[in-house]
Amino acid sequence: MPGHITTSAIILSPDLKQVLLIDHISIGRWLQPGGHYEPSQYFYQSALREAVEETGVVGLSLHPWHHGDVPFVIDTHDVPGKKLRHEQDHVHHDLQYLFLADPSPRLTPQQEEVHRAEWKPFDELNEISPKAVARLRAISDL
Repeated sequence: MPGHITTSAIILSPDLKQVLLIDHISIGRWLQPGGHYEPSQYFYQSALREAVEETGVVGLSLHPWHHGDVPFVIDTHDVPGKKLRHEQDHVHHDLQYLFLADPSPRLTPQQEEVHRAEWKPFDELNEISPKAVARLRAISDL
């Protein structure tokens, strides 16, 4: 099965109590911002660009856990193909990066891809990225 590299941003409030999620139009559920990798000097820059495009979040900073460009989590999952795009079933290898941002500035979601962007309670991330939640709990007081 062919695979695609994707990058995504797990964006937390500085107190680690909130996570920024998007209500994705074509996928039909809440997710962390992200998308197919677009070449950048570093992979995390692709995740950052997607986050800003999809949510309008400002002031993102890479979480201090990161040293260099190593992802926090790599999540591999199956993706059904889309007949309208003449796309076959494939796999996404999602390089997930942790970011911090102030939740108080207004968000401006990308209307072509996102119904809404909202700060949600941290626990909602468990349904979306349980691997990331487990790692976060291992490195912090969550």
